[in-house]
Amino acid sequence: MPAQKHDLLAIATAVKIAGPENIYPHKIGDYHIGDAHWATLVNSRMYQNIQLKHTLDEIVGLVEGNSVALHGGRFISWVLAEKLSSQVDEIIISDVDKWVLDNTVDNL
Repeated sequence: MPAQKHDLLAIATAVKIAGPENIYPHKIGDYHIGDAHWATLVNSRMYQNIQLKHTLDEIVGLVEGNSVALHGGRFISWVLAEKLSSQVDEIIISDVDKWVLDNTVDNL
């Protein structure tokens, strides 16, 4: 199924936040972060033109306290959870899709 431009932009932004080193073939738990298509986005003009408000390290640096909540149990949350696991005592993840939430909790 072809992806629309807005879908590719969202994925390219997630890849840019996560950093190429944290996406496919990198795994967290039993799952790859994204897939081979995600890895190819790094070489796209769309990816190169994305301007982030904060990098992954800056986002992690903004966290204060012993608990953090991540809204959405998708790949970018997995990367954030992995980076934050040594910094906080509790990570709360929510997702409107129960299947995604359950699999995220099981995987992490």
